[in-house]
Amino acid sequence: MKRILFFLVIAGLMTAGPAEKIRDLRFSERDGDKIKSIFPEVLKEFQTARNEGKDISEALSRPSLPNYYDTEHFRIHYSLSGTDRCTEEFAERVGEVAEFCWTVEVETMGFYAPPPDFGEGGNNKYDIYIRNLHYYYGSTMPERDGPESWDDFSSYIEIENDFDGFPPTYDPEGSPWGQLKVTMAHEFFHAIQMAYNGTAPDIWILEIGAVWMEEQVYSEPDDYLSYIDDFYGYPHIGLTIETMHCYSSAPYFHFIANRYGFGAIKEVFEYARFTDNYIYSLNQMFDERGTDVAESFGDFLAWNWFTGDRTESEFYGTEGGLWPEVYVERRVTSYPFTGTVSNKPNYLASNYIELANINPTAENIKITLDGSSATDWVSRAIVYRDGGDYEIAGNGMDIGGDLVTYINDAESVEKVIFIPGTARGGINQDWVTYNYSIDIEYTDESGIKDTPLPDEKSISAFPNPFNSRCRIELGNAAGGLVEIFTKDGRRVMEIESSLDHVDIDASGLPSGIYLYKVTADNLRSSGKVTLIK
Repeated sequence: MKRILFFLVIAGLMTAGPAEKIRDLRFSERDGDKIKSIFPEVLKEFQTARNEGKDISEALSRPSLPNYYDTEHFRIHYSLSGTDRCTEEFAERVGEVAEFCWTVEVETMGFYAPPPDFGEGGNNKYDIYIRNLHYYYGSTMPERDGPESWDDFSSYIEIENDFDGFPPTYDPEGSPWGQLKVTMAHEFFHAIQMAYNGTAPDIWILEIGAVWMEEQVYSEPDDYLSYIDDFYGYPHIGLTIETMHCYSSAPYFHFIANRYGFGAIKEVFEYARFTDNYIYSLNQMFDERGTDVAESFGDFLAWNWFTGDRTESEFYGTEGGLWPEVYVERRVTSYPFTGTVSNKPNYLASNYIELANINPTAENIKITLDGSSATDWVSRAIVYRDGGDYEIAGNGMDIGGDLVTYINDAESVEKVIFIPGTARGGINQDWVTYNYSIDIEYTDESGIKDTPLPDEKSISAFPNPFNSRCRIELGNAAGGLVEIFTKDGRRVMEIESSLDHVDIDASGLPSGIYLYKVTADNLRSSGKVTLIK
């Protein structure tokens, strides 16, 4: 019902100008279920009006409420009578919750504070207006250019006055406090996002970030669990689709934070200050960690298999156990097989295909992905062996333009989850689907070169711990690439060698534990070294 209403709201505004659209969103009473926020549509119309040089100040004019009080960082506006009335207790809790959000999001996590509003609302504190919003929880309202050289904007927040009739959360305090907590954490992060870039069209990532932030500030309400089914039930829908699907796609930021540290998410927004393309910002962040959007997206697809009853601590941990299991698009039980699926993926989307009933007639399994050239394809294969052990096969090999995955020792394979995904597209091509077919066959081909491969056990670093210099031996590899990362995933050194070793000079680095990654011939290996000065 939430998604249906979201579309109805948009459809009803298609013929109006920016000011009329924003006014309709803010002040119309609507029947039906509640929606999360009108921020996406308000921001789009704000951006459109700004680009076209139109005045929408009337539509964005602030509410007038008779009462207010100040906290350290906020001015809370409210009324005790009339349509927007709330209780004194509710007004006080709004200030308490807002200050807690500031403490976590700004002071602890280190995100920028929202830009000042130059005295709007009576002073330079951040303004929150408690109103009867009828059908939506709250919204952040962008307002005017901020003080920085990039496209930052001041804003204010409107929040529902009592959450009467809104769906409950899992918060032990019950209603309306659970709804208040998640809404404030969500909308305040939108205000923070406006400190970095208010002109980028990638609203999908702003909503993914805001839903992710709810869980970082308040873990108990778990409001997002009420719509996360939309993500795991429809993995063929892309991350960039700006419907309720982008709200439910918060696991993408959970993945980034768990895999690379929450500092990686902060970097994405910092890079966004100087570009209107968040994919570019993501790639800059990933490049610092020796990967890119496409490669990391493949890992994300593999992680998404391990939720619900399949949860493993190395992926999403206990949180993943609360999430539904991803939808399996097709189950293959007879080989050789050639075919496709009904729900083909959008940009930054995937399918999950189960290979079952495996009775091999050859040593190995070969999976060939023949996909549209309009996108870049990634793949992962989760291979379950006898006894319940599993392994994750990385991206297939590019052979003649196809992506080919070999799974060796087919006799020990119980089942395979093959995951093709798309990693190139565009914001204006969100609903485009990408065709592909897969061939699955038993084969004696192994996909392994007949030349000797480096032995992972022969990759070593010494001395370890070390003072300023150490050597990483590459075994019998004839050269390779060594990358050094901090514990939070930031790449600090990259050395390529044509020898069987790489010498590391860490005299310019502080003491601590560092990770190294070796790429040599067909081997990738990693380990830890300790620098002590």
